[in-house]
Amino acid sequence: MSAAAELTLPQAADALNASQRFVAGLLQAGEIEHQGEDGDLRISASSLLAYRRRDDAERRRAADELLVADQEAGMPQGR
Repeated sequence: MSAAAELTLPQAADALNASQRFVAGLLQAGEIEHQGEDGDLRISASSLLAYRRRDDAERRRAADELLVADQEAGMPQGR
């Protein structure tokens, strides 16, 4: 996906492996840049990619925090 591309709502949802309703909520919350509304809605691919990077980083941070908490509690580490 080219960072300069613009996507439709269904394309953006597919790229995030999420529902269109979830992506619409991200747009309304200002998490992803877009232009237009309804049938003319276009989503910035670069903004979508930036959101995915932020979300991935947040998930890794949360998993790391859980791992540290487990280690501090003496939980056995599984593989």
